[in-house]
Amino acid sequence: MGFEKQFYYVIPRTGSTSLFNYLHNKIKKDYFYYKKILEDITDEGIPITSESEQHQILSLKKEISSSIANVYFVMAPFGVHDMIKSEVALYTTLRNPIDRVLSLIKFMVKNKDISILNNKVAKLIHSPAKLFSDPQLICLRNEQTRMFSNSLNIDLEHFDLNIAISNLSRFRKVVIFGDFDVYDGFIKKLDPSILNADADATYPKLNSSSDINLSSEELIGFIIKNNSFDIALYDYFNK
Repeated sequence: MGFEKQFYYVIPRTGSTSLFNYLHNKIKKDYFYYKKILEDITDEGIPITSESEQHQILSLKKEISSSIANVYFVMAPFGVHDMIKSEVALYTTLRNPIDRVLSLIKFMVKNKDISILNNKVAKLIHSPAKLFSDPQLICLRNEQTRMFSNSLNIDLEHFDLNIAISNLSRFRKVVIFGDFDVYDGFIKKLDPSILNADADATYPKLNSSSDINLSSEELIGFIIKNNSFDIALYDYFNK
């Protein structure tokens, strides 16, 4: 059995920082590729997909196509891995959508001075109806489904959920947030020559529960209403 080339699709607030630190520590620099596409939507109000003619997407695909990496850690819509010419094993982590959105809101409020969107969330935090209807804040609405369906739709349809399920069914492993022990097994599938010999042996233990304290009934209600596809997607793979 040969060694794997691995591609990790990353969704915000799914333990990605800890996973990045783990992989970055384990894998020699020349064999590890890392990139995050932070924009969700174009200036024209269109969701960014792997087919967008947006500069960061085009640059990402060009870099991936010429990279010699064995492990890719990428925050971008599904499909950019197709630029890799050899076979690659796909991995990702899904998180309970209620916990994920609450964690994202808390992060954006805490870092309100970093970006215009973060500042907007901080201003609208006590007005959930406006928060979840804002056309720029699609990161709060079914983001896991949108990323894995690679959809152009601002408001997702049921067929987008079906596409996301179909795409994720091609993954070597869809990890459920909290099942952190599995990452050590993924590392064992890599060529040992690309690993740092002195790296820590195991993935760090994390708190798998929600790390937030914003759980008003009104806010939870809006999260559930605006993340029904993400809830269905999470439930499908958390059997």
